[in-house]
Amino acid sequence: NMNKQKLIGAMIALGSIALLTTTYAELSISGDLRVRGEHIDQDDRDERDRLRIRGRIKMDADLNDNARVGLRLATGSGDPVSRNQSLDGNFSLKNFGLDQAFIDWTPGGGSLTFTGGKMVNPMVIVKDLVWDGDVTPEGVNVNFSGGEGVSLEVNSGYYVVEERSSDDETTLWGSTVTTEIRGINLGAGYFLYDQVKGRSPIYNDDAFGNTTTILGAGDDASEVLANDYGLLEVGASYGMDLGGMPGKVYVDYVVNNDADTAGDTGYQVGVAIGKAKDPGSWSLDLNYRDLEADAVYATFADSDSFGGGTGGAGWKLSGKYQVAANFQAAFAYLINTIDPEGKDLGYNRLQLDVVATF
Repeated sequence: NMNKQKLIGAMIALGSIALLTTTYAELSISGDLRVRGEHIDQDDRDERDRLRIRGRIKMDADLNDNARVGLRLATGSGDPVSRNQSLDGNFSLKNFGLDQAFIDWTPGGGSLTFTGGKMVNPMVIVKDLVWDGDVTPEGVNVNFSGGEGVSLEVNSGYYVVEERSSDDETTLWGSTVTTEIRGINLGAGYFLYDQVKGRSPIYNDDAFGNTTTILGAGDDASEVLANDYGLLEVGASYGMDLGGMPGKVYVDYVVNNDADTAGDTGYQVGVAIGKAKDPGSWSLDLNYRDLEADAVYATFADSDSFGGGTGGAGWKLSGKYQVAANFQAAFAYLINTIDPEGKDLGYNRLQLDVVATF
């Protein structure tokens, strides 16, 4: 069937690339597999339990002193913010697709790096508020990293969200600046979407919490997004020693300057302790976040909090324990309140993970 043909084609392509890069470049291969048990309890719905997997295989090839290629395959159903695959469908074949495909070029080994393709997200300042961790944007990016003794990094990119053959594209311009001053990591970013307001939601016809309005009437009526999105984000974190263990406090704030409706801000505050690296080590992270309906472009927001998207607030407690080398146990528990269609509902989610890396 079509899924099998895609998988076989991807495997042949990766095998061919591996053969070529083994001959002409320095190649490294890595990956991970996560098995997750999940329980979801939302006030107006039946409780839900499911098992999910996430598998990823990454290949990096140093072509020369200045250029690198990255490719990653991952499980998933095509969702831009999730690489999970639920275990159902009568033991059917699970999807495996192209998650990353990019070229890095650093002319002369200097401070500028140009990246093109489907890439690791260069726009993250503080995790999980503006961007889901699985988002891999598609376009071009320029990175500047300060030289020795200068802690400064700048990213600026142009990304294609939706290309249309007979109409204007939905695109994103994104820029971030991060630095460290006296042990405090500071960051600011601006993300400007074009051709969003007045258009139908892009992925799966779902606005994921963003405000919509009805355009047209009768048979010609359609649900479209009510706002543009020009996001200003500022964030900071401070690392410290807590009795021999690493600790960190962090804060993040975002506002949509182009929103015409109320509900245009979001914030997150959190604290973390420990680092799960060596066998027997562990970490904990606790944060509170509030993300109003149009604070961010909801399609790319965290897929776990509030059931995915915007329009909620609440706590997230997560932890990791390094069982052995390359083998980790983890959990996350979310206690949220969501506000779909003017309702005020409780949303709780528990995730239990086992992760193997190679």
